[in-house]
Amino acid sequence: MEATEALKIGCQGRGENPYGDGKASVRIVKILEEKWLGKLVFVSEEKPFTRSSSFNRAIDQAKNELIFACDADLDLPENLVEQVNRFVTKKTVWFPVFFNLFEGKTASISMKNGEWFPVSRGMFASTKTQFNKIGKFNEIFVRWGGEDDDLWMRFFKYGFLPIRTRCKGLFHHYHPTNKPADYKPIKIVY
Repeated sequence: MEATEALKIGCQGRGENPYGDGKASVRIVKILEEKWLGKLVFVSEEKPFTRSSSFNRAIDQAKNELIFACDADLDLPENLVEQVNRFVTKKTVWFPVFFNLFEGKTASISMKNGEWFPVSRGMFASTKTQFNKIGKFNEIFVRWGGEDDDLWMRFFKYGFLPIRTRCKGLFHHYHPTNKPADYKPIKIVY
């Protein structure tokens, strides 16, 4: 079985679309159906988008114990399944570090194309049991940012060791951010 066939994509869409005409979800599903070899699950809800709520709903639908959550603006490496299996154990969770591409640059690791993003917000791998034990994504985060740091901190506080490693082939494509001008990251206290 191909590695991509072992993965199931769960998409949690919302009726509100800040980037277009409200039909973007339909276009995304069509593109995924054409390119994705594995199973695709798509659910749309008619309420304002929050990343925390969307990830929680998508993970709630997962039937497998091993989960990997990420945003849609990433290229995933061919060996992703092997890496998730290597880094997620009963005591560890994985927060892969991606290569952040500069505007207009191609997906290859070069300092002229981008840089490693050391904090690697936006994705993690764990077991569903671990994720549920820490209380999932905290849905008090309804604006841009903070939910990833909070999740990482709660994994740590519940006794799971978050592992961060560079993940070759994991590329984040440039796009303008929705980060509010007054955004301040939360401080992680150990």
